[in-house]
Amino acid sequence: MFGRKRLQGVFTAVVTPFDSRQNLDLRWMERHLAFQRASGVDGIVICGTNGEGHSLSLTEKRRLIEFTRKHRGRLRLIVATGTSSLAECIELSHAARKAGAEALLVPPPFFDHTASEEGIIEYFRRVANSSAIPVILYNIPWRTGIPVTASILRALKGHRRIIGVKDSSGDLDVTRELVTSFPRLQIFCGTDTQHLPALRLGCAGLISGVANVFPDAVVQVWKAHRERRGDAETRQEIVTALTRVFEGLPPRAATKYALELAGMPRTFVRPPAVELTDRQRDLLRSRLNP
Repeated sequence: MFGRKRLQGVFTAVVTPFDSRQNLDLRWMERHLAFQRASGVDGIVICGTNGEGHSLSLTEKRRLIEFTRKHRGRLRLIVATGTSSLAECIELSHAARKAGAEALLVPPPFFDHTASEEGIIEYFRRVANSSAIPVILYNIPWRTGIPVTASILRALKGHRRIIGVKDSSGDLDVTRELVTSFPRLQIFCGTDTQHLPALRLGCAGLISGVANVFPDAVVQVWKAHRERRGDAETRQEIVTALTRVFEGLPPRAATKYALELAGMPRTFVRPPAVELTDRQRDLLRSRLNP
């Protein structure tokens, strides 16, 4: 795509670390990027849902993008640039291009749930028109309140910058429709418990939150599917079980605490996200070490 390899494989939707004063903790981030590189994932997504992108300032996002450029090594980079501000989204898109990102990840503008479909289409079109790199639309309606529908995609059909959709709807029927109705788009599964069935439907790759802590497990699902191995179902069952370790817990805080238990320094979430209570920390510890 635009002279580069087709985007596919396993991408970790990495968390954003904050210190106790709520500043970006880039030393922690450097260690996490090294861990991801060593794990065998193909790339990373920054500033997304797991990355608390909605809680980052424009300046912080630009700083994180530039830092990742310097420390990502071989990892392919997707930058989540969507905001409710079209101007900020476009500005971040330019920063992502300068950092060598291979694609943008853009959800609908999520504040105005009453926006018309025409308005959502125009938002996406203007972002894509302003971008020098490919755009992946982000379907996560349980967060944004606005689904990326088939009619939106049909209206944008043929735009040479829009190359795919990350589907985090959690509904395999939606994934199936995206894959079958839009064969020229690269569809990425964003639901860890559905990776294998999504790949079997024809998804190009996986964007995973649980890969922050267990990247190798997700990579094994991808490899088992690609190599047509007989253990693919077992590999998915492992990822599903690991995903369920976090059920009922604040997701970003739980991910960061699991990384702390694995040997990373402590890092914090930013409000409105909340830290785990002592009881929740004990619960997660017991689930990880039954």
